[in-house]
Amino acid sequence: MFKKSTTNRQIDFLGNVAGNLDSTRAETLNDPEAWYNQFYEHVFCRFDESCFEVLYSSTMGRTNVPIRILLSMMSLKEGFGWSDRQLYEQIGFNLLVRRALGFENLSDAPPVASTYYSFKQAVYQHHIEQGRDLIEEAFKTLTKSQAEFFDVDGKKIRMDSKLIGSNIVRCSRLQLIISCLQAFWVSLSEELQGRLDDDRCKTLDELCKKKPNQIVYPLSEEEKNRKLIELGELLLHLKRHYDDSDSRASLYGRCLSITG
Repeated sequence: MFKKSTTNRQIDFLGNVAGNLDSTRAETLNDPEAWYNQFYEHVFCRFDESCFEVLYSSTMGRTNVPIRILLSMMSLKEGFGWSDRQLYEQIGFNLLVRRALGFENLSDAPPVASTYYSFKQAVYQHHIEQGRDLIEEAFKTLTKSQAEFFDVDGKKIRMDSKLIGSNIVRCSRLQLIISCLQAFWVSLSEELQGRLDDDRCKTLDELCKKKPNQIVYPLSEEEKNRKLIELGELLLHLKRHYDDSDSRASLYGRCLSITG
């Protein structure tokens, strides 16, 4: 179920970060001009979550995690050029990044990786099915809010959401390809698997040892690009050696057509 989040910070008297620092470091952490506090005030707090309500049931399911946290995580990831693993390392141990996301207490934790991936997949699927780019809509609203706050001409300011959007597409497509390859490969008999050379068999066996999001998790954007090319070539090779009748998972056999 969808629920808008608030920007009210819940302070733990014992676990509050600033309260456990010496005065010098606490002053630095609370500097209103520091990038992380500026990000929190002008990006994190200004995200309009309402357009994402369409991704959730109005009557069933658990309440969504704060959308503004997920959007801010994506923004920081792209801004610093981190992989998903690096993003989570920064959120876990970098006090400045945690402050940018509104985490005031040592016990505050980000959404788990599976939730982060599920959200990106839902955004991508909605874009495919409905033609609405929710990320772009959220950033347009954010830009308008910032333009009004700073009293600038909105026609001359542009916050580009295309990078985040395109990387969501790339990540989702990569996970889809991995899922198709895994399901297709394990559905084949040993005899049919033997049609491939040893190197490709080993590649597919290794690919099946992890979940798609676990494979994507440590990859940088450049590595995701290379992996897409690598797996795309593998898909084309499989198309030349197999057809749907070879696989018990015929649905996934048809998924090989994504390279066509």
